[in-house]
Amino acid sequence: HNPARADPPRMRDRTFGALALAVLTALFAYYTVWALVTPLIDVGHPVLKLFPSPELAVAIPAYLGACVVCASACVVGVAMITHKPKRA
Repeated sequence: HNPARADPPRMRDRTFGALALAVLTALFAYYTVWALVTPLIDVGHPVLKLFPSPELAVAIPAYLGACVVCASACVVGVAMITHKPKRA
């Protein structure tokens, strides 16, 4: 391993950032079509085989949001229990 030939960390960060942006853009486009367009397509159309049920487009984010709220509440609760306030 020759450190003089290694990519600078900035270039690796840019590559990772570009890849993450491309993946998240593709996922956002897929979710947008799934949630907003598939309910308008006739039942039995072959395009619908590419997507799960439109009801899940609402249920999955709602479940994940509830999990995030519960996890945040647990972290705050544990912090409040373990860190006793200083007496003046």
